[in-house]
Amino acid sequence: MIAISALAPSVTAAAGSVSLSLADAPASPQDPRAAFYVVDAVTAGTQLDRVVRVKNDSDGPVDVALYVGGAAVRAGALQFNERGNDDAPIARWSSVEPRTVALAAGTSADAHVRIDVPAGAPDGEALGVVWAETRGSGAASQSVNRVGVRVYLAVADRPPTTDLAIESLTAARDAAGGAQLEIAVRNTGHREIEPSGTVAMPGGSVAPIAPGLALLPRARGSLVIHLAAHITNDPTTLAVVLQANGVSRRVDATVRFPDRPGTRADPVLLGSSSGSSRTGPAVLALVLDGVAIMGVARARRRTMTR
Repeated sequence: MIAISALAPSVTAAAGSVSLSLADAPASPQDPRAAFYVVDAVTAGTQLDRVVRVKNDSDGPVDVALYVGGAAVRAGALQFNERGNDDAPIARWSSVEPRTVALAAGTSADAHVRIDVPAGAPDGEALGVVWAETRGSGAASQSVNRVGVRVYLAVADRPPTTDLAIESLTAARDAAGGAQLEIAVRNTGHREIEPSGTVAMPGGSVAPIAPGLALLPRARGSLVIHLAAHITNDPTTLAVVLQANGVSRRVDATVRFPDRPGTRADPVLLGSSSGSSRTGPAVLALVLDGVAIMGVARARRRTMTR
């Protein structure tokens, strides 16, 4: 049985009885993800050192294994590699000291993560996770729980840029007649992105757009948002804001939702997205707080029997 979580440690991402956090996060990061994750850009042949903190939140002692695993964007989502079947570059380049810690109830320990990027490493972004793993045995199976701090490490001569474009909006109705909005987005920068944001509707209601879609540079994808407010088939003006890695883009467009359930209107094609700006850590934290709460619940429910 395996439960996995790789969420923002600021909201206490937990695996069983263990939580993990970044102990040396920068005070005012340009990229707000760096307050929670290992986010950096280095040249080939560089060594990167970071510190994570693992804590035992249970009432008894626990043994924790610490290591770095790889991740990759597959089918439009960031997916984490399994230990023992991991040939990702970040897993080969990384080490954690100590590799195991024994923690009494309520105690914590720091571990040093070292990433040695080889001199011949190609330019690109290495994706991974610093994992804290616990194991337990039950009557029928062994359980494995992991919690992680993500790693977004760009290998380049200069820090790569982040940008995104909102290309179109498509109004639709689900099978029950509820309003949906499909947002087509393209990664126009040079780093992986996981867009989040909001859709503002007439009357002041706002629908959140949670992270989930992951896009590599030059890739396109779609976000489908269920709009809670009752929306008629009259022309409706929406304000859509998407943000990723500290960059924000906004579009304002008028769409018309179809009459019949299970149908889609024609896409509203957009020009360039406007309002590029840097967003602060608090904005990302609000999004991640909500997603982390949902994600922890999903991680507890989602199990796989070996």
